[in-house]
Amino acid sequence: MGTKSSVVMKRWFQEVWCEGKASTIAELFPADSLAHGLGPEPVKGPEAFLGFWRTFHATFSDIHIGVLAEVDEGPLTYVRCVAKMTFRGRPVALEGGCLCWILDGHIAECWNTWDFVGLLVGMGALPPDVVPRAFAGEAALFPG
Repeated sequence: MGTKSSVVMKRWFQEVWCEGKASTIAELFPADSLAHGLGPEPVKGPEAFLGFWRTFHATFSDIHIGVLAEVDEGPLTYVRCVAKMTFRGRPVALEGGCLCWILDGHIAECWNTWDFVGLLVGMGALPPDVVPRAFAGEAALFPG
């Protein structure tokens, strides 16, 4: 029996995000890997992911991602996490996780389910009541 798939993801979060090791991206996220849910199109391969990672690290400091739970089903794993970091001197948090398909110790494909709305509220970019206001159709939230 091989290594549990969640072990790969725990290493990913520790080295790539907490320690800031860009070299681990190329090691664990090969050229044909896909990451969904980080933008309008999937992120493909280490170079594209590195662009996302650099932008994130330029925006936030003191990033720590803790794994709260994991479920392994062969090559699939779901890892639930909380990220705590600093934005312009104040603490913010990002909760969520990802369902990942791990092949031969590498991330083949990952479907991210992070609460980016909650993060934007924490950053002050959106009002705390943005979701109910948007569902109510408040025009101010939808310019143009």
